Amino acid sequence: MAVQHGLVLCTVTMRALRMIVKGYFQAAGVHGNKTTHSLHHTAISKAILKGAPVQKVQSMARHKNIDTTMIYYHEVDRLTNPAEDFINYGE
Repeated sequence: MAVQHGLVLCTVTMRALRMIVKGYFQAAGVHGNKTTHSLHHTAISKAILKGAPVQKVQSMARHKNIDTTMIYYHEVDRLTNPAEDFINYGE
């Protein structure tokens, strides 16, 4: 264990990290097949929703190809702007 910048740092195995995350999901009442990778997708989607530039999101997500990152932008747009929001119902 090491202390750096006032923080105690220790090595955690991926298995231990998965168990920790699983425990937090259960404690929060989140059900289904959630993994540490689910947090990766959530962080990327939240960054997009907060207006992060595509290059920053690409870097954060460690995507080599910008097209991969753009899939997130299109999906977030689809989920936040359903088609019926653009239809004028005689107003």
